Amino acid sequence: MNQARSATVAFLVLIAGTSSPAQEALVPGKELRALDGAAKRLAKCGLERDAVAVIDVLQALGYPERSLKMLETTCNKEFRKTKHAKFKPAPILKDLGTGIEKVLAFATTATGDKQKAIARQVLALDARLEPAHEMLGHVRSHGRWIEPWMQPLLDREVEMHQALAKALTLEVEPSRVTQSDDVLLESTLGRLGTLAEGWNITIHTSLSREAARQVMIDYARASAFANFLLHGEVKPLRPRPFQFLLVESRAQYDKLIEVLSTKGRMPADEASYQKTARFFWDPRNEFFVMHARDSEHMSALLLSESLDRMSYRGQQFIRGGLANYVCLAALGRRLPYYTKPGQPANASIDEKPPPKLLRAQSGLIGLQAYLADQVQRGTDRPWRNSFVGKIGELDRDDLFKSTGMMWFACTRGPIDSAFSKCPETDATDRDSRTAQFEEAFGVSVDELEKNFHTWIRGATPSILERVEARANSEVDKNVRKMLSRLNKMRGQATESKDPPNRVGLNSWLDRGASDHARYLGAMAAPPKTWQEGCVQDPKQKEFSVGGLRAGVQSLVALGAASPDAALDQWFATFYDRIDLLHPGLLDVGLAQSDTTCVLDCRSLVARPEGEFVVRWPYDKMKNVPLAYQQELRDPVPKATSREWGYPVTLQILRDDESPAGEIEMQLFLGNPSKKQQIECYVSTPDSPSNPQLSPHNTYALIPKAPLKARSTYTVVATYTATKARLIWTFKT
Repeated sequence: MNQARSATVAFLVLIAGTSSPAQEALVPGKELRALDGAAKRLAKCGLERDAVAVIDVLQALGYPERSLKMLETTCNKEFRKTKHAKFKPAPILKDLGTGIEKVLAFATTATGDKQKAIARQVLALDARLEPAHEMLGHVRSHGRWIEPWMQPLLDREVEMHQALAKALTLEVEPSRVTQSDDVLLESTLGRLGTLAEGWNITIHTSLSREAARQVMIDYARASAFANFLLHGEVKPLRPRPFQFLLVESRAQYDKLIEVLSTKGRMPADEASYQKTARFFWDPRNEFFVMHARDSEHMSALLLSESLDRMSYRGQQFIRGGLANYVCLAALGRRLPYYTKPGQPANASIDEKPPPKLLRAQSGLIGLQAYLADQVQRGTDRPWRNSFVGKIGELDRDDLFKSTGMMWFACTRGPIDSAFSKCPETDATDRDSRTAQFEEAFGVSVDELEKNFHTWIRGATPSILERVEARANSEVDKNVRKMLSRLNKMRGQATESKDPPNRVGLNSWLDRGASDHARYLGAMAAPPKTWQEGCVQDPKQKEFSVGGLRAGVQSLVALGAASPDAALDQWFATFYDRIDLLHPGLLDVGLAQSDTTCVLDCRSLVARPEGEFVVRWPYDKMKNVPLAYQQELRDPVPKATSREWGYPVTLQILRDDESPAGEIEMQLFLGNPSKKQQIECYVSTPDSPSNPQLSPHNTYALIPKAPLKARSTYTVVATYTATKARLIWTFKT
């Protein structure tokens, strides 16, 4: 029995044995039989979360205690089965629809608190029903139903998402990128390293100059978003000056420690200790020494230390939550680890997490969905648990909770003034830290947490929305065909011991994609730039905060008659294609409005474990299209013509023990021995064709003219350091 199912069974056993005292029925039991049937059908299909959610609704509506216990027992038996019935949405949707209709009818005839209590359960079943919202005094704003007190918070959230979109497209450059003169780094690498400077930060690194430049650019954009949250300005932070020595593999990190030990700058016992750690302070050179698994990790390290240098040393759990929020929003990855050996802290985060936790650390939507599920189940941990002395003491759930709470705290306005009121020296106990926070932020922890629960419940897809999203992926022929093709293409393109994640539809992402598709459908003219197509304008019709958030994470296909046709368009591009082929892609959101298709494929992406070689066209592929399809992100900004050929892309993802090294790619018509090389625009991590859009670990060839029909092409990818080659062919 898997972990998720075990947890659900335990939960059902618990509530079956400790049912609350009988309460007045808000709706007669006989009127709730359809919902009882829906819960049983969901349980038979193995949909534990949705079945339990329906049971919660029934309990809240006063379903007879005996009937409730019988239902719990039946569902419990279904959850214990190792094989579940095939998902057939029609009868489930029918039962839910009938049940919702009956419950809403009783809400309409009820009055006062009873009406409000029923209306809340109606919205748990289907959050789109306007009459139920009106019964609760909700108002419609920015595409979302909210309680009136939430209006300024929602306005601020819109500003936050606009600031994020602006920060992610800032054109910034480090002040200097050159050769490093650090002797320690040279002794470690056997060659000179790279130095990059900017915004009061200096890094000496094993990375190439272009990769180091990209680390600094990513940091600057992320810190610009952090600056907005702190001060209301979208521009990179400038902390007190500090230096980093960053290496890109554990082997390099261990070698560096050996060099220090050999030179007498680190005792043997300390060297042995530091090899089990992730970072250390080198007092002689006055810089942090760290190794990072990838460049995004390096940028995240710079961001976290930058916040530390902004005089926010006190209340580190607050800084940890803020830093993790910015990392998830701007870098698409969780805050780096800060645990040292012997600390009973977040070292467990380093273990491979179960799927729900994987999603929680793979983007803001994943985090919000995880926290919403915790709140709904009543297993949400009090935020006070997160009031620890050091970031490294935040365990996984406490880090996530602190992230969500700081996200919510930021909707109250810029938080620098509150941060600045926190003492430089942290309090020594949880109660004192609580008092310091409440004085600095001007709100009680309990009140803020209560409001957070209301806020996140209102943003959660309802039971019916979740079931409909699953039904669309399995029943709608167009959607099913597109998802089936996408997963097949991902498998064909990927070489690895483990296959890439099999993606499906996600109800959270579906909701945002639908919001953005409606926005695009209402535009007077089709978008021509990424800014027009992916960043919503609050002044335009059909603007919504959900669409604003989804748009910047989505691919947009114009003139696509179906999702399947949109898939062909995206695979004929450079940037859109590599997003779809990323092995860490977990789930997508999909919406079609007339001939415009929206696919959110960047909100839930995890860093894949292991080694992956992803190439498209794949080896021996046939019937390859001839031409490039223009996309909203421009891969070669200065080129005047878009009459290009079908792109060739190569993505190399490796573990932290073996940096990929630079690769030179060539495309030939026929056998390379005939020397009929195709003239192409070339993009590599060290020399991106668009310096402001440099996909990590990705190489591309964009032919300057369409490919020839009924022809064979050969791709030669050569590792410049080892001269090892990847050679493959495809036919048009």
